[in-house]
Parts: sequence; C-alpha cells; structure tokens
Amino acid sequence: MTPADLKAYLNNLVNKNLKISTMIWGAPGIGKSSIVGQIAQENKIDFADLRFSQLAPNWEI
Repeated sequence: MTPADLKAYLNNLVNKNLKISTMIWGAPGIGKSSIVGQIAQENKIDFADLRFSQLAPNWEI
C-alpha cells in the first residue's frame, strides 16, 4: 500500500465512521504516523502517538 493509498483508506474509515482496529505495518521512517496525524488533524480527531515497542512491560504475577 502506498502512502496515498493509506491516506485514502483512513479517510474512508473516518468518513464512514467505521470504528475498527487497524494495524499499519511498514519500515521505519516512511510516514505512517505522519499520515495518521494528518488525517486526525484534518478531521479534528484527537491523536496520541503511542509506540508499544517503547513501553516497558507490566508483569503481574
């Protein structure tokens, strides 16, 4: 999927008010978070960039 395809896909989700989980996977630095941020800003949606790979695990035993 190209960045333009991703933007169109996300716009479609927002415009149709489809509340589904979406995983965006790709190489670092290709603009995934920027595209999501742009869509959120254009549609006045709150956006928090949370990267799970940088969070410490919460081990409960």
